[in-house]
Amino acid sequence: MFDIKLECIIDKLERNQVDAEFIVKKSGELIAFNQRAVDLFGYSCKAEMEKLHLKDLVPDDFAGLLPGEISIEHLTKGEFLPRVNKRKNGSLFSSFVKTWPIIIGEESYVRTTVKERFANRNIKQLMLEQNVEVLKCELIREKNKNFCLQLGTNQQQRINHDLCRILRELHPNLNHKDIELASLISFNFETKAIASIQNICLNSVYVARKRLRKKLNLEKTQNLDRYLKQLIDSHADD
Repeated sequence: MFDIKLECIIDKLERNQVDAEFIVKKSGELIAFNQRAVDLFGYSCKAEMEKLHLKDLVPDDFAGLLPGEISIEHLTKGEFLPRVNKRKNGSLFSSFVKTWPIIIGEESYVRTTVKERFANRNIKQLMLEQNVEVLKCELIREKNKNFCLQLGTNQQQRINHDLCRILRELHPNLNHKDIELASLISFNFETKAIASIQNICLNSVYVARKRLRKKLNLEKTQNLDRYLKQLIDSHADD
């Protein structure tokens, strides 16, 4: 069953009929999407898409390169990047895709927005470019493999969950938006990317950071980013 926060997010997805919107498990299964997504990808109704996987919406060669679990390296960090997607009938179309992590309850998911790209671009070239990008992501993951094995799991994937749990224990006054902001900061997202992800202006991000600092009772000399990192490090063995 979906919790209340997830239902609220799904409701917001439904109200957006301009872009295709998805919520995806880290394993790639679609758990929510709006009607625009159904229309853009050429399906007749939502029931047809309910059991689909992310791999069903991209070219076959790209699908074959995707990992078993989406990690932070594979996300666009709130920026729209050129991609190639696949419709139900197998036809390919160029698009702009934005992906970023979200927390619902204590679980991490991937939020995705897809815009159809009408400019005339070489589909084959775009496919090669996105294949190269995912391979670069895998190379980064491989370089960090030994470090990840020492942790027993992928550190980047743990930050969301662990930070969420820690903040709720130490600062029960924080709301969902506060925890989401803290998580994005812990992922080293820049202010511009956070503004894009949360669909707010840059000044609103600064205000939100100031509000978060106040709720965390930080002194003026304390660095917010460093404080969040120290929280995770100090509770790494919990």
